[in-house]
Amino acid sequence: MAPWTLHEIDLALRASWSADTCSPDDAARESWHHGSPSWGHCDITALFVHDRRREYEALRARLAALLGPLPAAK
Repeated sequence: MAPWTLHEIDLALRASWSADTCSPDDAARESWHHGSPSWGHCDITALFVHDRRREYEALRARLAALLGPLPAAK
């Protein structure tokens, strides 16, 4: 699996954020709305991005084992 681009991550997150997926404790303080789509999704968004980063690092490690040292990520 190829690493996700930032654009792909952005699209996936925006497609998943909604009132139905908003954290209940955040929704109790303020209702989710389209003007602030990430409201109530901080924890799951952080976990998602962290997992994508770990996949990327694992792929780089596998490629480095096969091909030798790789240039630094930009």
